[in-house]
Amino acid sequence: MSHTGLQARPRGRTRRLALEIAERIVAVEGVGGLRLKKIADEIGIQTPSLYKHFDGREAILRALSEKYVADLATQFDFDELSDPQEVLIRGVRSIVELYALHPAWTRLQMRDYSSAEGVEALSRYTGGLEKVATEGPLKGFATRVREILQEGARIGVFREVFVADFINVLLGSLSFKIVWLGGKVPPKKEIERLQDMMEDVVLRFVRP
Repeated sequence: MSHTGLQARPRGRTRRLALEIAERIVAVEGVGGLRLKKIADEIGIQTPSLYKHFDGREAILRALSEKYVADLATQFDFDELSDPQEVLIRGVRSIVELYALHPAWTRLQMRDYSSAEGVEALSRYTGGLEKVATEGPLKGFATRVREILQEGARIGVFREVFVADFINVLLGSLSFKIVWLGGKVPPKKEIERLQDMMEDVVLRFVRP
């Protein structure tokens, strides 16, 4: 079969398409299922052609990890904290939607947790998610969560909670629920159900 038209695809578009396909593969099959040949076959190019865009499989995982970290880093943003519980709930519902729409992020996270040193491709950008509260590009995310928890504790609506414990409860519980979806993006009603469930989980955890 001729792929003349596909070979003429602009370089940037091929890279974006490869990452979209890679994310879909990781969502369904996990990090272990990611193969360059699978990506190339779906694009309609020869496997060596991918090396024009990525150094190899690890480079694709690094690119996915960068996107994951960039998405996560935007969460729990707020303008003011007059109602820390409302801000916390809004943040939880936002992060549930993010993970539901990108089930590959759960696979990356679970693979990172499964090793003492984490996954090299992910840990390079997060320092390992277990270090999220103190260092790395997600430090701002953790700082915002800490401020929400501290303000809630100050006014008595939350108990004293360590930010790392909260993040582990939130991301751990959410990942367990997302993985049962089999790598598929759920319909809106299912996302709303997950949001309600996770809202209940975190409020039970932080309330006095």
